[in-house]
Amino acid sequence: MHGRRSIVASAAAVGEMRERVHLTIDFGSLEDYMKKGGLSLTSIKCPEYSAPLRLPKVGTEVVCQHCSNTVYAQDVLEKIKELIG
Repeated sequence: MHGRRSIVASAAAVGEMRERVHLTIDFGSLEDYMKKGGLSLTSIKCPEYSAPLRLPKVGTEVVCQHCSNTVYAQDVLEKIKELIG
């Protein structure tokens, strides 16, 4: 009986240790994804300074030239998902 409890506890511990899969999206992939859905993203603003940011064709981040805030493609994707539901 004691051995069985030990196995159940170990299985629960293994379940807690599972890692989440982390995907990285770049701005080129984001643009392709949006075009497939009929959307077009032409510009974004820095969330800190509200200055317009140039969208790079490649890379996972863009840095605001005014305040040095970094905006990540993944964050832009999440905001778009919020806006379109």
